[in-house]
Amino acid sequence: MARKTKSKGADLASEFNQMATRIAADDVRKGSLPQTAEAYKVELPADFKPPAGIEFKLDTSNPALGQLKAVAHKHGLTQDAVNELIGVYAGAEVGTEARIKTAAATEVTKLGPSGPARVDAVTRFMDGSDLGVLKSTLVTAAQVEAWERHITKLTNQGGASFSQQHRAAPETNAIPNYDKMTFAQRRQAQDELAARRRA
Repeated sequence: MARKTKSKGADLASEFNQMATRIAADDVRKGSLPQTAEAYKVELPADFKPPAGIEFKLDTSNPALGQLKAVAHKHGLTQDAVNELIGVYAGAEVGTEARIKTAAATEVTKLGPSGPARVDAVTRFMDGSDLGVLKSTLVTAAQVEAWERHITKLTNQGGASFSQQHRAAPETNAIPNYDKMTFAQRRQAQDELAARRRA
């Protein structure tokens, strides 16, 4: 009977020690937690690496990250746990960016071997026409082609110099290498020619 009592006492002591160890470990963990939501750092895990060719910069002003810090503090998450969650978020963002980049490359490919140059010509025309804010809307091959048609109309009809009577037709023979120029270059050359004649 004494042996059973001793064994039972040893089991209770062991359970008590385990419980005390768990409580102490929990107290240590709680003591190491940021004391306020604002005290959490917004940073990527040290091992986070985006795929090759994709750049990712964490936007620390994103309101969602402020909400994450508040939730982390409410539920007693560690800084490491918050970093891991931010890593999950960043991974999703990188995946979206990679899909967009792949889709954009596919659209440029539809424009043929000169696709990149064609896109560049259209975006430079937008910049030169004070329409740079529209560049982000240029996402499909069909949109590039529509802009090219629009620019061609402007170049052939609206890019000529004005006279007192009517709009004069562009004199392309007076511009060297006119047939090799981009739309934006043609327009600029026509404007320069007209300015020289007015001078």
